[in-house]
Amino acid sequence: MVPKATSVPPPPEHARAPLDLPARFEAAGDVRGRKALVSGGGRGLGLAMACALAEGGAAVAIAGRHREFLDLASHELERRGPRPVLVEADVSDPESARAAVREAAGRLGGLDVLVNNAGSGARGRPEELSEDDYDRIFDTNVKGLYYASCEATAVMAAGGSIVNVASVAGMVPDVELAAYCASKAAVIQLTRVLAVAWGGRGVRVNAVAPGYTDSPLNAHRKADPARAAAVVNGTPLGRWGTPADVAQAVVFLASRASAFVTGQVLTVDGGYSVQR
Repeated sequence: MVPKATSVPPPPEHARAPLDLPARFEAAGDVRGRKALVSGGGRGLGLAMACALAEGGAAVAIAGRHREFLDLASHELERRGPRPVLVEADVSDPESARAAVREAAGRLGGLDVLVNNAGSGARGRPEELSEDDYDRIFDTNVKGLYYASCEATAVMAAGGSIVNVASVAGMVPDVELAAYCASKAAVIQLTRVLAVAWGGRGVRVNAVAPGYTDSPLNAHRKADPARAAAVVNGTPLGRWGTPADVAQAVVFLASRASAFVTGQVLTVDGGYSVQR
């Protein structure tokens, strides 16, 4: 038996108002005209991020401690965009971190995007790590990020974007990475603090939190069949992440497509952290 039709009430008056749509939507990978600095951009995930930004149309500067890596990275970047600016810096030193931002902004003619990617780590349980281990990791992962960000926000106009590289290790404990986990948890909370502090200036601060990614940093884990299988089996999407997965998330947060996103952590881990 067909149910009796019921009358549908008219929509409320506010539902009749036209929707304010833009003439065109911003593309998530479009960073044309943006000027970006990537710390630790000479190799690994940092290089992938720099390449993705260059392909999206950004003018890119990369900072790192080793000139050799910067020079090698420059060749790759020139295949994808304008010649990059190379800045030798050690962000674990506060003045070097600040100077890197100043130099990049000066040579690029401004700064719209800062990607705080440079990082340090050490394997070891809490009781096994030395004071020097903790100092080195926090000096790079937390303090370097903080000083570079403070310098960047002083030169960024409204619309600037700071993207911090956190990690699922900042959310999922790993007793073999005690100091690293603690430092990345600090990055996540500092991201939120800076987003609140600088929102009034129009500067957005977000983070990406990669999971297990097929990069040189995880080569030892991937070379161990049992540990590599555990990563895949523990990831709902059933694979390792790629540098491109992380880099494209960074470009989204650097682009105008994320103009109303701040204080957030975009987890790029194939669902690994969801089922921990």
